[in-house]
Amino acid sequence: MSRKNRFRVLLAAVLILAAVAGYLRWSQGASAFPDAPLPVLQVTQEDHGVTAELTDIPRLSDEVALPVHVIGRAVRDRGSMIHQWPGFQAEARFRGTDVAVRVDDSQNRLRITIDDGDTATFELARPGRKQLRISGLKDGEHRIRLEKISESSEPARFLGFYVEAALNVLAAPQDAPKLIEFVGDSDTVGYGNLSFGRRCTPNQQFAATDVSQSFGPRLAERLDASYRMIALSGIGLERNYGGALPDRTLPKLVDLALPALDAPPAAPEPAPELIVLAIGSNDFGSDFQSGEPWDSKPALLTDFQPALIQLARDLADKAPDAAFILLAFGEYGDEIVAAYRAAEAALRDDGRQVALVILPQLDRKGCDWHPSPDDHQMIETRLMDAVAELLPGWTR
Repeated sequence: MSRKNRFRVLLAAVLILAAVAGYLRWSQGASAFPDAPLPVLQVTQEDHGVTAELTDIPRLSDEVALPVHVIGRAVRDRGSMIHQWPGFQAEARFRGTDVAVRVDDSQNRLRITIDDGDTATFELARPGRKQLRISGLKDGEHRIRLEKISESSEPARFLGFYVEAALNVLAAPQDAPKLIEFVGDSDTVGYGNLSFGRRCTPNQQFAATDVSQSFGPRLAERLDASYRMIALSGIGLERNYGGALPDRTLPKLVDLALPALDAPPAAPEPAPELIVLAIGSNDFGSDFQSGEPWDSKPALLTDFQPALIQLARDLADKAPDAAFILLAFGEYGDEIVAAYRAAEAALRDDGRQVALVILPQLDRKGCDWHPSPDDHQMIETRLMDAVAELLPGWTR
């Protein structure tokens, strides 16, 4: 089986198992979900006179591509950006009243904002190969941003931002002064995080997932920082959810630009100033299967703990000046907490700035027993407190 197909199987297996588990454990009454299925184009905010039209991409065009600032992992290919990890972002600046966004994406939800949402905000849901033409803007300088707010089992393409003439082109935005890297699983991604009900159909889960509203991006926004997310639903450090695909755990994927493909390792990328590592929910939170090397949490701990320390040190080697926050979901038992305490001690012995945050029991009222909006807010607050102690200059 190819790597791409193995990745599809992993994500599909995780979604099925999670849905079954959520169904069996669901005990709520009426649930609150975003409307599903989502329209391909949704206008969520716009000034009077601003219009948006989704069309086929013209075969021939005199329009000029804008210089783009990219945040998150991607592969440049013939003027486009191939991406898969959650939280991919592209930004540009332009002058004028019109701009076009071109994508080739049948996988994702994409949010497009003009002037940080002050002028207009649009969302696309699995649009395919299309162009979004935005017109009627006030004549002047504008900033446009595209953000992937969903998770996908396959890569997609961002084809660029376009304006009518070269005189409308402005330099790309600069990097934010701070960059935070979040490494984890579906809890980090924000799987089903807009839902107040645990029992979700696939369409509801897709509509109820918004990466930008998970604890990591929320924290980054409060700190005026950019974020990069290396996280996938169902992924584990030593074992994936339910023991699925043991050769596709996080250490095998963490350096890849496109985890579903035999893509080269990620190109050199800016080193983060802060790394938040939150892995282990799938290792310790799903039942052991026959044939796995472990049959209990204490047995798993003997391999999980050194693997966690090694992963933290590997991440540290790529970001020599980064501080660490180790985020342990304490509800999964004493074993995961012990591993995180050991990793904290190892990083501190290495001379690293490090803080350990042990979370209490979550309400997990999101889709398939994932963290709810209230949970993500609580985690964001705990992380903010840790940042204030670890990097006090960031919160002044």
